[in-house]
Amino acid sequence: MTEARPSVTHGWLTLGSGAIAFTVLTPVQPTSRACLILPSVGHENLSMHRGLVALARQLSTDHLVGMVQHWGTDQSTGSVDDDHLIDRWIAGLGAALDELRCRGATSITVVAPRLGAILATHLLPRAAVDSLVLWSPVVSGQRFVRTLTVLEAAGRTVVDSGDGINVAGFRYPQPLLDDLARRTAPTEAPPAARVLVVDDEAQPCSPAFIDALRQCGTQVEHVQSPDIATWIRAAQFEMLVPEQSIARITEWMRATTATAPDQSAVEHEGNSQFVDSLALATGGSETAISLGPRYLCALRSVPEDAGPEGAGPEGAVLPVGLVLDSTIGPGRAYVDLARWQTSRGRVVVRYDFAGYRWSPNRREERHTFEYDADDRADLESMVGSVSSMVEHGVVAVGFCGGANLLLRRSTLASVLGIVSINPPLYDLAIDPDRKRTDRTVSTNPIVRRSAYLWRFVIGTRAAKRRIDAALKQHTRLLFLFDAEDTGLTFWNTRLARRYRTAVAKGSIAIETLPNLGHNLEGADLRIILERIDTFIEQVSNDQEQSVV
Repeated sequence: MTEARPSVTHGWLTLGSGAIAFTVLTPVQPTSRACLILPSVGHENLSMHRGLVALARQLSTDHLVGMVQHWGTDQSTGSVDDDHLIDRWIAGLGAALDELRCRGATSITVVAPRLGAILATHLLPRAAVDSLVLWSPVVSGQRFVRTLTVLEAAGRTVVDSGDGINVAGFRYPQPLLDDLARRTAPTEAPPAARVLVVDDEAQPCSPAFIDALRQCGTQVEHVQSPDIATWIRAAQFEMLVPEQSIARITEWMRATTATAPDQSAVEHEGNSQFVDSLALATGGSETAISLGPRYLCALRSVPEDAGPEGAGPEGAVLPVGLVLDSTIGPGRAYVDLARWQTSRGRVVVRYDFAGYRWSPNRREERHTFEYDADDRADLESMVGSVSSMVEHGVVAVGFCGGANLLLRRSTLASVLGIVSINPPLYDLAIDPDRKRTDRTVSTNPIVRRSAYLWRFVIGTRAAKRRIDAALKQHTRLLFLFDAEDTGLTFWNTRLARRYRTAVAKGSIAIETLPNLGHNLEGADLRIILERIDTFIEQVSNDQEQSVV
């Protein structure tokens, strides 16, 4: 008999002229205890997200858990260029607390990592929550901005982000930086009756801030955990989980509520602002769905004149749909691409591999850029879900490891075109279902160079086989490379000569765009969107002509 597990619901909370994404984990047994988790922003949101999801799942056995996504980030509406962005984030926190109360919560704990500390301490004195967890808190916006400046300068390449700062592909516009620099975590009033501060010796919280909290009447417990600094500063493909910190937070939360008996959840008198379908400002709507054998979390965007299953006006099906798959990386760029394509009358499904975001975990631990047989089955489910809603077929867009997965499944009959962004083509010879030792990360430079050389040699034959299979299937290919990407070097030295005829005929297109990096970092998103749109139009026209 399968053990009952907490349910996961994805949707949005209406907020002014838009909505912020909100995920709720509901325990099997009704409870009046709730926890709201606030993420940080930018590059920290990416590296920390997996740990926050792990905490949410841990607490959801006996807590109603909500996680909010800030305005202009992730799946929420808006942009980081919007005015009064931090005030919008604080308003989103208030909306999330109201929603938890509408769902029966009477005792609420807020978990605020990093920049969430400033947001929480601004709102909570008047929001009446029971307890607050400050997880490696940022209490000085000015210090946070200085850290961003150092991180940008220390990057492998400095990206010209125009007016602002770019860290690991995440842009912080100057108005946001100016507002951040003026913000501090206030201590004039207690943000909650009980506060837990969890930090690390390598990144300690200000002792003056902790003393100020105590002086204003807050009961503060301060502990340190050695896994925080590594977690926050991890490379984005590692997505670490700070198990020790999670254990400390979980233990503290359950101890603070042990003396107060849990009560049955009672519906609040307020009106819920939660919606499971988001109306897009550009036209159409977006819905969170679960697909594939492992119920991956995906988002489906459909045009304004489409029916519930994608049918167009008067029952006519739409011509071409999109599947956006990624191991990890593009983030907001995929959101913008999906919504823009929906405004142009196309059905779009976007998703991330298992083990990232809210999808079920992998059977065994892997880097987030790797994939396996289960991931291939998931892709087939995604393509099938879109192809059943459109007339001609699907154009699939993949980033990094996700791009290689598309090439491995290019023989799917409904895939008319593939857009591969920074694909590591030299890895197509590697069987993702077999464990291997990656010697390209060796500290020995001779071993590392030899490993790359061997990968190029065996990868050439595999890449040719995969590309030939796609061309035989009459699948168009668009490769978008960063000018400094190793995959581009591999193409120029190993494959360009063989496929020059296919390139001349337009079956394959090769383009380089600056600053694609690991997260489309610093790239001109407008150019990327227009180039992909042109490719989709070409594929669609080819298919219509072949049908005629």
